[in-house]
Amino acid sequence: MDELDGPWTRISIKRPRVSLRNGTYNNIGSSDRLIYTNSNSDYLEVDSVRFELHNGGDAIELNGADFTMIDTDIVGHGPTAGLRAGSYFERESMTVAGNVFENVELRDYTDYDDLTLSDFEGDPRTNDGIIDDFEREELTEYSFDDEASLSDAAARNGMHGLDLDGNSNTSGAVRSDSGLGTYPGPDDIWEFWWNPQTTNQNFNVNFALQSGDLTEGFRVNVSLDDSNQLISFQERGSSGDTYLGQADLDIQTDTWYRTIVDGSRSDGWSVHVDTGEGSSVVGEFETDATQYTQYGTSGIAYWISGADRVYLDDIATRDTNPLNEEETPGTVVDDFEDGSLSEYTVSGADGTTASDTAAFRGSYGLELDGPSGGSGTIRSDSGLNAYPGQNDKWEFWWNPQTESEFFRVTFAIQSDDRSESLRLVTRLDSSTQYVQLQERGTNGDNYLGHADLDLAPGTWYRTVVDGTGADDWTISVDTGEGTATVGEFTSEPTQYTWYDRSGIAYWISGTDHVYLDDVTIRTEGEPSDDKPTLVVDDFEDGDLAEWTIPSQTGTVDTVTDSYDGSYALRCYDDGLTQAYANESNSPSVDYVPQPGDLWEFYVKLNTTSSNQTRFYFGRQGTGDDAGQYEIQLISDGTFRLVIDDGGSNGVVGTGTYDVNYDAGRWYRVRHWWQHPDKSADHVCELYDVAAGTEVATVSGDDGTWLDGDVGVWVTDSGDTSFDHVRILDRTG
Repeated sequence: MDELDGPWTRISIKRPRVSLRNGTYNNIGSSDRLIYTNSNSDYLEVDSVRFELHNGGDAIELNGADFTMIDTDIVGHGPTAGLRAGSYFERESMTVAGNVFENVELRDYTDYDDLTLSDFEGDPRTNDGIIDDFEREELTEYSFDDEASLSDAAARNGMHGLDLDGNSNTSGAVRSDSGLGTYPGPDDIWEFWWNPQTTNQNFNVNFALQSGDLTEGFRVNVSLDDSNQLISFQERGSSGDTYLGQADLDIQTDTWYRTIVDGSRSDGWSVHVDTGEGSSVVGEFETDATQYTQYGTSGIAYWISGADRVYLDDIATRDTNPLNEEETPGTVVDDFEDGSLSEYTVSGADGTTASDTAAFRGSYGLELDGPSGGSGTIRSDSGLNAYPGQNDKWEFWWNPQTESEFFRVTFAIQSDDRSESLRLVTRLDSSTQYVQLQERGTNGDNYLGHADLDLAPGTWYRTVVDGTGADDWTISVDTGEGTATVGEFTSEPTQYTWYDRSGIAYWISGTDHVYLDDVTIRTEGEPSDDKPTLVVDDFEDGDLAEWTIPSQTGTVDTVTDSYDGSYALRCYDDGLTQAYANESNSPSVDYVPQPGDLWEFYVKLNTTSSNQTRFYFGRQGTGDDAGQYEIQLISDGTFRLVIDDGGSNGVVGTGTYDVNYDAGRWYRVRHWWQHPDKSADHVCELYDVAAGTEVATVSGDDGTWLDGDVGVWVTDSGDTSFDHVRILDRTG
């Protein structure tokens, strides 16, 4: 990148990768553009520049992509000055921060209808300062032999980083005492990023240097070898060198780590190592107090031992400790650091293991190896620290090992077979790459959204699942905090808003191979909604269009004398009455009871004189001789469950024959049909609503009918009302 220090006369830029830094442009004579760029001027950087315009001209005309403007002022004196967005400007790749405009207008020649001047301001300017981000071609601010160079391979962000290479067993220091934007002092908060390239590593960062040979100052030392990994803090001076504190590390090569040095407390420091904003702590400690309180802000130096190699980048002072600003690391679901999968059950997927080769950071990660073990699922419902829910913000890291990849992460699992759950599907093949979100449940399975991806095998990616919105999710894929998004989408709202925090599962296809690690809840959202009831019929539409009513002497109709709401169904008028839902000539009700359900209905015997009332479920067909189950309430005191096989009846289990029914009183009938909360196939409860007491319970075993429709039947001398037929819990 060409760096042009100000002040300047008028500049025309017609090539990429030009940086304008640290200057003032004071234009009085011309009203034309001061800085002009054309469509070839990608990667223009304007850093810490002040434009003073007295003539109404443009400070810059912007064309091209990947434009960066930080800590820059544009001031119009007299006539309004301009910032011009040219016809080749690309807003999507723009980076701005800390820019201030006075008496300036945006002169927009783009197709962006909503582009405004405030889009170029960015976050407000802080006291954070770049010590060195190495975004230039030479290291003129440093003295060194041949231990250091600027390299694109050493860049964490941007074009260049510092490559410290022991250069065939030659140790040495790279030192600067002047020329950088700022230097870290003993009382400052500052950070540096580093990436070890060798397993045996010894380097240090020296600051507040008071002598020419590094013997007076402070030092952050990183030492990595086969038996020991640690970071330590050392004071050095005429009264002796002392280590003031240290912490053990667990470090991988070719991984970027951030070290934060906070000197804001009295005479000591806190030192913290992680892999970026929101990540887990790799190591941290607080030092003892220093004896060298007289040291002030001065030079900085980086020392590397012989035969070792490390990349350094993005060294900066901070106004406040970034750990106080960042979201907490969150709750670890599983980082696989126990080296076992004892909290999981494995079905198929014999190639699944906690593997050191699958670790994103730490010692272990989850390896799903389809070619060696076949397709299958690994699932946990208990034993982990936490489980992500549908309203949480959580993330996981993954690394595809094959160019063709197909795996799923299923969460908020409500059923044994994962048929009620939320599922993230990631698929890579030669023709398409995508991530998508699927909802699965009793009302049907639906894909709620997807995003295309552009990925490479052998690379760690992070998927962030943000469910803290209103019943939808934002799904994003990147390579870490502050990196560009690889793919992102906001889903459609889910219909299953009641899925709670429960199981998590990982599935791999038989031909694919992926690593997974660091599954973490970043923000715990609100609890899920209460599980809704599935309404068979509450009769609130005031009609019986969903019911078939045969020709009969009695009357079946909706009435306003309901248990709750506006309408109920009533069978009355001195004649046999019956009605059936889901007959061939009636529209379908949305739900009917099935095995695995807890369901209920409300019933009122309006007369208790020779009144026999039946509620049918599991009904196998039309006509009076259809096989079915019958819940019978008879005014002689009977409450029982009967199986009608179309020719004869038999009581299922026990019956009760001493119920004293009160005319005009609402009762609730609940039925557990092969429900996991009950040991019998059928448990049926009669409950007096007004009294708040259980009247009777009958139970028994029978598995003749496993599906079917519903109906009501009342003898010719009866008068009975029904209301709120609904399913409270569906587990099947």
